[in-house]
Amino acid sequence: MSISSTGLSREERSAKLTSVDIGSALAEAIEQVASVSFQQACVLQDVKPTKGHELVDTGEWETYLAGSTRKVTLRSIKARRDRLLAEAKTTRRPALSEGLMKGPAASLAARKRRGRPRKARAVSKPAQIPAE
Repeated sequence: MSISSTGLSREERSAKLTSVDIGSALAEAIEQVASVSFQQACVLQDVKPTKGHELVDTGEWETYLAGSTRKVTLRSIKARRDRLLAEAKTTRRPALSEGLMKGPAASLAARKRRGRPRKARAVSKPAQIPAE
C-alpha cells in the first residue's frame, strides 16, 4: 500500500526555489547577525590585538559580549574594509625615490653593505729613481 503525496513535485519545488533569490537574502541575513571572536577579527583584518582594541575604542568595530567572549560583527569588519578600499582608490601613490628613478644599478650602489667593511686597497707609490 503506497501513500499518495500531497506535496509539490521535484520540478515544482525547484521552480519555486529559483523564483526567489535565496542566495542574496541569506547572505544579507548572515551578514547582519554573524560575528567572529575578537582574535578572529584581528586575523581577518591583519591587525595586532593592540590595534584591534583601538578599533573597538574608536567605534570602527561593533562588539558585544557573548558570555565572557567578545564578539565583533562581520558588518563592521566589512564596512572598515570597504572604507579602506575607497581611500586606497582616491589616494595617490608616492613618487619613486631618487635612486630608483636613476635605475637599478644606482640604487644598488647607494645601498650600504651589511657587516664589516672591506679592507682598503694599498696604494702603491711609483718607484723613485735616484738621480745620478
